[in-house]
Amino acid sequence: MLLGKPYEPAAGEAPVPAASLASMRREFEFWYPVDMRVSGKDLIPNHLTMSLYNHAAVWQDDPAKYPRSIFCNGHVQVDAEKMSKSKGNFIGLLQACEKWCADATRFACADAGDGILNANFDTTIADRSILSLTAELEWARAALAGSAKDASMRPAGAAATWLDAWFANEMNRLVLAVTEVWVRAAPLHSSSCEQARARRDGGLREHAVPRRAQACVVRDAGGSRPLPLRLRRVGPRRRADAAVGRE
Repeated sequence: MLLGKPYEPAAGEAPVPAASLASMRREFEFWYPVDMRVSGKDLIPNHLTMSLYNHAAVWQDDPAKYPRSIFCNGHVQVDAEKMSKSKGNFIGLLQACEKWCADATRFACADAGDGILNANFDTTIADRSILSLTAELEWARAALAGSAKDASMRPAGAAATWLDAWFANEMNRLVLAVTEVWVRAAPLHSSSCEQARARRDGGLREHAVPRRAQACVVRDAGGSRPLPLRLRRVGPRRRADAAVGRE
């Protein structure tokens, strides 16, 4: 199944149905090769190295099956100290969201750093983020109410600008890019598996775009019509892309 070679059952072994083997082979071909293997930096000399050796041994004649990339991250610190239960500074994701809220936790995680260096979750950043988010929310409310001193809203019915078309195009592109991920990652055993099967068995078809994504299509500045979308075929697989007419 992994090598795509003829199947010959061993003596006394019940043969696996050809349809089952073909289905497993299609699913394997759909998910392989691995686009990115993500792991901790402490696993570089063992698990990650052996993963490369294993792929080279199994698919020695097919390098296309090797992992396309490997991303390593460091360990998480809290206020520049090692996070551990023994020190009492261990913070779980749910705990952080309950203490600072999800948005402030995202700010602190974004500020913590990335890559192979250790990330530092700074609780001071999380505390300040709550104040910054609160101030921004109050400013947005004042701007919408027309009472903000440094902001004014565009009058209703004003003509659309080039920036409006650019923004709508970007939103449409992101909607269909996310749709592509939904289709690819839909569980094959769920009621929404039809899109994944369509992609796996021959490409994303035009009717395979989920209705929820179609409903998210951004309308033009006047709100009178949705900006046009089209599905474009790219290479051997089809990909949903957004396109707006340039006016």
